Parts: sequence; C-alpha cells; structure tokens
Amino acid sequence: MKTEFLLLSLIFSFTADVLFLKTPFELTAILFFIAVQYCHRRLQNGSLLSFTAGGFSGMFFLLLLSYFWHIKSSLLTAAAFFYIALLTWNLCSSFTVKRQNTPTLLRICLVMLLACDLNVGFFNLPRFCGDFPHSLAFYCTHIAGKLIWLFYLPSQLILLYLFFRFPKKNPSSVLL
Repeated sequence: MKTEFLLLSLIFSFTADVLFLKTPFELTAILFFIAVQYCHRRLQNGSLLSFTAGGFSGMFFLLLLSYFWHIKSSLLTAAAFFYIALLTWNLCSSFTVKRQNTPTLLRICLVMLLACDLNVGFFNLPRFCGDFPHSLAFYCTHIAGKLIWLFYLPSQLILLYLFFRFPKKNPSSVLL
C-alpha cells in the first residue's frame, strides 16, 4: 500500500474538517473530501478515468432525484453528490473488484465514512428542503449530528493506524 496516499488522505481530510468546522467555506471543504476519495482510489490501484465518470454519473442521478424531491440544487449540492458518488464507488469496488488490493480495515473505514456522510446529509437536509415528515425532522436535528461523530472519529483513527502500520512489511493484523 502506498503510504503517501494515506498521508495525503489524512491531510486533506483534516483540512476539510477545519474548513467545515471553523469557516463558511463548505464547498472548498467538499473539494478536499473529493481529493480524499481520489487518494483512496489510488490506494486501491483503480482507474481514475472510470472513477471520475462514475462520480459524474452518480452526481447527475442524485441531482435528478433532488429535483423530484424538491431539494434545492446548487454548486454545493452538486459537489456533495459528486463526493458521495465517489465514496460509494470506492466502497463498492473495495468489496468486489478491488477486494484483493483493499485491506479489511480500509473497507471498514469506507463504510464508516459513508455512514458518517449520510448523517451529514441528513443533518443539513433542513437547509435545502422545505417540508418533510416530523419524524425525519427530529432525526435530522437531534440524532444525525451525534451519529456523525460516532462514525467519523473511528474512521480517522483507522486511517492513522493504517498510515503507521503499512510501512512495515505486510502486517497480518491489518491485512485481515
């Protein structure tokens, strides 16, 4: 595994987190998270061209769905949809085509990031959507924000662990 992509992934992720938490630059933060997904793709030795095409396809599909669900579309939502499509692509390929190239812990990390990001989407849904059921509104405002951290913090710890473990030759505890 290429440790430079793990390190870049951690740096981009940290930068995006700071931008999200401390500044109004949400779009820039999402672009850094997109860069994280490209780093993860390189860790899987996957094709970047088909990966990008899949990301755009997923983005357009989600934008179409958001139109029918009356969710306000913007450059921010398009970038978020592109990111979630890339993350989903990485996750699916890590369990299928690239299974041999993807350590189990990285697959677990990708699942946790997807769960985290779905909760980020739910947490921000009231900003982009007018009317939705009371039970969903309660989930978005009271539960999703807490679940974000439940999934996010362990995923970052896994990435740190992988970064410090992988320079050693084939650590069996990581390549489960």
